[in-house]
Amino acid sequence: MGVPVKTMDFDQLIKKYIGEMGLYQAWVLFLMGSLGVGICYANVSIVFLAAVPVHSCLIPELTSANLSRDVINRVGVPLTEEGDYATCQKYDRNYTYVSKELLKQWMNETRNGTEIKTVPCEAFYYDTSQYTSSIVSQWELVCGRKWMIALVQSIYMGGILVGAVAGGQLSDRFGRRPTLCICIVLTVIASYVVAFSPNFIIFAILRFCLATFSMGAYTVAFVVNMEIVGPSWRNTAGFLMQHTWALGYLVLSGIAYGVRDWVTLQLVLSGPMTLYLLLIFVAPESPRWLYANNQFAKADAIVKKIVKWNKVHIPQDFTIENKLNDDEKRRYFIDLVRTPVLRKRALIMFYSWFVCSMVYYGISLNTSSLGGDPYINFLISGAIEVPAYGMAQFFFWKLGRRYPLCGVLLVGGVALLCMMAVPKEMVALNITLSMVGKLMLSAGFGMVYNYAAEIFPTQIRNIGVGTSSMFARIGGIVAPYIGLLQNFNRVIPTVIFGALALLAGVLVLLLPETRDRDLPETIDDAENFAKFKTDYEIEKHRHENNEFAVPLQAVRS
Repeated sequence: MGVPVKTMDFDQLIKKYIGEMGLYQAWVLFLMGSLGVGICYANVSIVFLAAVPVHSCLIPELTSANLSRDVINRVGVPLTEEGDYATCQKYDRNYTYVSKELLKQWMNETRNGTEIKTVPCEAFYYDTSQYTSSIVSQWELVCGRKWMIALVQSIYMGGILVGAVAGGQLSDRFGRRPTLCICIVLTVIASYVVAFSPNFIIFAILRFCLATFSMGAYTVAFVVNMEIVGPSWRNTAGFLMQHTWALGYLVLSGIAYGVRDWVTLQLVLSGPMTLYLLLIFVAPESPRWLYANNQFAKADAIVKKIVKWNKVHIPQDFTIENKLNDDEKRRYFIDLVRTPVLRKRALIMFYSWFVCSMVYYGISLNTSSLGGDPYINFLISGAIEVPAYGMAQFFFWKLGRRYPLCGVLLVGGVALLCMMAVPKEMVALNITLSMVGKLMLSAGFGMVYNYAAEIFPTQIRNIGVGTSSMFARIGGIVAPYIGLLQNFNRVIPTVIFGALALLAGVLVLLLPETRDRDLPETIDDAENFAKFKTDYEIEKHRHENNEFAVPLQAVRS
C-alpha cells in the first residue's frame, strides 16, 4: 500500500476508519453464527438418540402365549416401593407351561402380596409408543448396562475437549480459515457416518470424532466473530453464537418429536449440516490474525474488501503496528499461568467454565427425569435459552461483565439448592426450579465465552479460550455421572450443582471489568489490566483521548 505514513493497531483501524460494525462484519457474523444451529444438533441430540424407553423384563413364554402386556407385567414383574413395575427384575417362576389355572394362581399370589423370589432380567421388552428406537433399545443399555449411556456422553465431551484445545492451537498456528474449513468437512462426514454405527463401541468412537471436529469449528468461528468487530460490538458478536445455539435447540425439539427412530433422526439432522460445506468457499481469514503473523499483503487485501463492502475511506498509506516479535508469538498453555495476576484470573475463568458446563449439561441431558412429557420438557429447556442469552447480552451491555456473571451464578445456585425441599410429587415446582437454574447457568455459559475472549491477551487468546473450553468439557464429562447419583437420592445432583455454582459466583468478583476496553495484546497488557476502574476515570480517559473504548495500556506507541 505504499510508504507507510500512518501507524495504528487493528482496533484503531476498526474504530476510526473501517467501522466497528458494517456490512462486511454483518456478513461474517451471519456465516460464523450459523454454525451454532448445527453444532447444537450434534451436542444435545443424544437426549433422543439415547432416550430410555419404558421397559421391563421380556418373558418369551408369556409373550408367545399372546398375553397382553398388562397381564405379563402382573404375573411376571414385581412392583417397586413406589408402586411401579420393576424395570430390571422378574419373578423367578417356571414359565415353560402356562395355563389359565396357573395364571390365575400367579395373579392371586401377586394380589395377596405373597413373597416371591426375583431374578435379574435376561432380555427386555421396550415400549415403542414414545420412542420407536434408540441406541438404548438397540444395544440394551439398561439396568446393569445403564452406565454406558453416561459413558457415551462423557466420551463425546472428551471429544469436545480435544476439539476446543486443538482447534485453538491449530488456528493460532495455521490460521482461522484453514482450520475452520477442515473441521467443517470432517464434521459433516462424521455426522452421517454415526447413523451407520454397527455397535456401541463404533458409535462412541464416531461421536467422539463428531465432537472433536464440530467443537473445533465452533471455537474458531467464535474467535473470528470476536476479532472482526470493534470493542462496542464484541458483546453482540460473541452472543450471536449463543442465540443460534438456542435456535438449534428449539428446532431440534420439533424434529425429534416428528422423528422417533434414532438412525433416521441422525440422518435428518445431518442434512442441514451439509450446507456448511459452502463455508469452504466464502469463509474469510481473520485480518487481525494475518497482521499479527506478519502476513501484511493478505491482510491488506481483506481490509480493502471490508472498505469496499462498508463504503468507507481509510488513509491511502498506512501500516498496522505489530507489537509482537517472533519469540512473543510462540506461546503455550504454560503462559496462561506463568505470571501471578493472569494465573489467578485464568484459574477462576477455568473453574467458572467448568461449573457452567457441568450444570448446563447436567440439567439439559436429564430433562426426562423431571417427570412429565420429555419432549415438552426438552422444548421448555431449549426455550429457556432464548431469554437467557438475551438477558446475558443486555446485562453485559448495561452492567458490564463481572457483576452480571456473579449474579446469574448465585441465583442459579440458590434455585437448584431449593429443589432439596421440594417433594418429588410436586412435578411442576421441580421443573420450574430446574428451569430457573438452567436459565441462569445458560446465561452464565454465554457470558464466560465473551468474558474469556476479553480477559486473555491476543498472544494467547485462542489458547486461553480453548483451555477454558477444555475445563468446560471436563465439567461436561463429569455431569452424566453426577446425574446417575439420583439413583441413590434424587437431590444429590442438584445439591452438587447448586453449591458449585454459588462458589463460582463468589470467585467471579475477583476478575477485572472489561466492558468498553480494548482487547489486551500482550501478556504484560493483561498483567497491568486494572482490577477496578471508576466511572469517572473511564469518562475522563474517553474525553481526553476522544475515544469510545478505554485503551488497555497507559501508553500506546
